[in-house]
Amino acid sequence: MRHIYATNMGFVLFSDSSKFRMVLIKNNSATPFITGDQPVINTFAAAGGNEIVSEVEFYYPVSPKLGILISDKIEYRSINEIDIMEEDAHVFNIAMLKSSHEQIYADSEVIIKKYSVNNAV
Repeated sequence: MRHIYATNMGFVLFSDSSKFRMVLIKNNSATPFITGDQPVINTFAAAGGNEIVSEVEFYYPVSPKLGILISDKIEYRSINEIDIMEEDAHVFNIAMLKSSHEQIYADSEVIIKKYSVNNAV
């Protein structure tokens, strides 16, 4: 099923390439991005709950200071990159934490402890 789903999503992104836009996220905060055992997440699904998600926006942290967002939001159609600060970095990290299954990864032990399941949110 995963292979079929991945193939279908790849086709949708390719066939609707005029609709979806890839935007670089530059993290200018002191809080680095974390990643997890599921490094590409749908930001709409990461909000939690058992609701069926009908929208898609992919987030992929490439490094502690750089991420990629693939979105069809109108506000991203005319830009190539966005600069974010502390609060936004925290929001992306919480989404990554909620979407990970068992493990998260960061560039320091301090950040891992900050976003451990017991301390985050």
